[in-house]
Amino acid sequence: MSTQPRSESPFQNRTLVLVAVLLAVAAFVLNFFYYSRLIREQQRGAFDILAAAADLRADTPLDERDVEFIRVPGVFRERLQNVIKGEEFRQVRGNTIKRPVARGQVLFWEYLSPDLAESPAKLVDPRYRGVTIQIDSATTPLALLRPGGYVDLVGTVKLPDGLPRTMTIIEYVRVLATGSELVLPEAEDQRRRARPGSFRDITLQLRPEDGEKLRAIEAHLEGRRFVVHVRNPADDATRFGKGAFNPDLAALIGNVGAMNDGP
Repeated sequence: MSTQPRSESPFQNRTLVLVAVLLAVAAFVLNFFYYSRLIREQQRGAFDILAAAADLRADTPLDERDVEFIRVPGVFRERLQNVIKGEEFRQVRGNTIKRPVARGQVLFWEYLSPDLAESPAKLVDPRYRGVTIQIDSATTPLALLRPGGYVDLVGTVKLPDGLPRTMTIIEYVRVLATGSELVLPEAEDQRRRARPGSFRDITLQLRPEDGEKLRAIEAHLEGRRFVVHVRNPADDATRFGKGAFNPDLAALIGNVGAMNDGP
């Protein structure tokens, strides 16, 4: 008895094709969102660095025609300390290159002057200022406090009603220096990380108007010394906002400027 070969239903083939198409579309969508997230993460905090727009001879004074701006993901900002950044161009305009630089080559501070390359003030973001404050070393965890970290400032403030009140004054501010110890390059920082020092002051990175506000509060602070609360590097949670003052202090600094909402 002979048997006829079973023929596949055309509807079954269409179903398989449809499933394959749907799986391909789903894979495309997932990949699209994955790469879009990667791009957004790279663009977060992106900044410009300077490169030579043409071959530059030694002793060439820099102007806008000599440089081009290259966009770099924000994750590299801490690793490119010696590269001249876009917002720093106004500091180097008119300065002369001390060595030949080829077109497309990234510009470093050392190409201009060893003094500029080694200046500690380069650690301060051009939009900010370095502000030194006295701290209460007896209540501040000095062993945990390092340049480059983020802290909250606490103090006992005499409010307009005449009653002293202990409160958080400002949250999530960056420490540039502890005493005379500065933010260090990564390799050197690894060698010195286990050597806490003794100091009575720290230098913070604050916007100019926030430095003025902090001085106004300092005048009402008991002992004129701040207590520093050290943050875990992964902790960026705040009540008032990053780099923002406690709104209860508005009466003390109202003449300095409006309360800020952080950077």
